[in-house]
Amino acid sequence: QALTHTQEKRRKAIKDLDEAAHLYLFTKPDATGRITLSRRGIIAVGGITATGYYLLRLLLRDLLHRYPWYRLLQKKADRTKLFELYFLSILNAAIMGGHSVRKLIVGGHHGTTRMLSAALGYFVHDFYAMRYEFRNDVGMLFHHLIAIYGSALCVGRPQLHKYVATWSATELSSVFLGLRWLLAETGQTSTRAYKAVLVLFGSSFFATRIWNIWRPGGAMRTLWDDPDVQKLPWWHPLRGGVTALSCLNIFWFWKILKMARRQFAQ
Repeated sequence: QALTHTQEKRRKAIKDLDEAAHLYLFTKPDATGRITLSRRGIIAVGGITATGYYLLRLLLRDLLHRYPWYRLLQKKADRTKLFELYFLSILNAAIMGGHSVRKLIVGGHHGTTRMLSAALGYFVHDFYAMRYEFRNDVGMLFHHLIAIYGSALCVGRPQLHKYVATWSATELSSVFLGLRWLLAETGQTSTRAYKAVLVLFGSSFFATRIWNIWRPGGAMRTLWDDPDVQKLPWWHPLRGGVTALSCLNIFWFWKILKMARRQFAQ
């Protein structure tokens, strides 16, 4: 899609300012006049995003300590840190999922570099914040390593950006995962809201992480059949890593079904 005259002028102004300040956060405009983040720009956006999530976590801590349900979390072996991280997870998942669904509807993949750069900053911050929790959840450690490494490799490969929306849409289920945890930790597992969130979590997980990935002709087959991806060795994170993570999703979905069965049997 061609840029409008106003968009062209705005991009030129951004690029001129970038060069005048010797920041070099953007690449040179391509044949269509579009610019994207340079490697330095990707690092800058990731660093700013990671810092922003850290400051938001501190702000949440200051604002929520007055509420009874938050004090309840503190009594339960001080679960407030996990609450903060789940809240940030919901925010990041909503951004990634919302951006990806919009791209799947309207088409195109412009803005993917910025979205991946911001997501990379989130994953790095979350990995650091959860470094003491991974000993109890090896699967989550593996998930974070693949997310960081995969995002870092994909963000600088525009030829792979056409697949990002499909795979990042899986983050929609993370929104309901975070909400389910918050309801469970505040003692609301018997409420209709909890059961509704559980259904939304399970259905969105199946739709985006199981059916859309593993169905015949789905995202997994399309990715592996791509000539650019076939040039990579099978153990490369963008091939073997994505496949391993998708297999892990099948295991998690089995656990979700067991949890839902217990919940609705009550």
